[in-house]
Amino acid sequence: MSSQKPRRMFSVLSKPALKPCTGLNAPKRVFASGAILVFSVLALLLSQPLRISALELSQGLVHYAQEMEYYYQHPKPERLAVIFRGLGNSGAFKHAEKRLLAAAFLAEAAKAPEVLRSLLPLAQSAESRQSLAWAVHLAQDPEEKSLLDQLLGQTPTILRRQIESSPGNLNAWPLEPSVIQMHWAAFLASGKKSSLDGLLASAKNYARAKASGRVQENSAGQAAAASLYEFAPRHPRVREYLKEALATASPEEAALIRTILDARGGKP
Repeated sequence: MSSQKPRRMFSVLSKPALKPCTGLNAPKRVFASGAILVFSVLALLLSQPLRISALELSQGLVHYAQEMEYYYQHPKPERLAVIFRGLGNSGAFKHAEKRLLAAAFLAEAAKAPEVLRSLLPLAQSAESRQSLAWAVHLAQDPEEKSLLDQLLGQTPTILRRQIESSPGNLNAWPLEPSVIQMHWAAFLASGKKSSLDGLLASAKNYARAKASGRVQENSAGQAAAASLYEFAPRHPRVREYLKEALATASPEEAALIRTILDARGGKP
């Protein structure tokens, strides 16, 4: 292994304002449109220009985190088993927020059903099976019910009800700060610009609200903008996406996008 210090996988310029989810046995919010369950995956709300590690990876995980961040550049499904084992060995699955983030990554990286199935024998702990169960759901696997039976058992549980009542498409989850890192995990697995559409739309809303003096402190739009600001310098594909967005942006939106494109560190 190289002695060069790996980059942090997921970090944003933020001040923690939400308590991370402490378990998958209790929903954080139920929305009127249905039992859409949103977990406080990460503390991403922004109010002060303080850099923190949003994922707070353990030392044993950083190698795999680096491999996950740049996976979309050289996707190799056979490497997913190595990454999955690394997540388990590092203790990542013991943390609810990391289980969900890993699930979003795996759901996008393992789009072929046989790839997800190849990970089933590796899910030895209850926590790793929970993460894989979320991945199966987010991947909208055609055999989801039978796979959830294998991973969680056939007896109905709170967790299973949470999974089955949540949207299978991550883009249908309300874009709150707790969900933003899951969108990034999906993007880093595939490199698809469509994974960033919701983040950019929310950031644009923030730009317009800020220009009119209607900004709410710690808004999801502010968090989305900050996450784009954090990733744009490291990922040319993100910069390309933002440059394309300038063509149809309003003056207020364009100003924010240019700030993000000029990012070298700091808060937008």
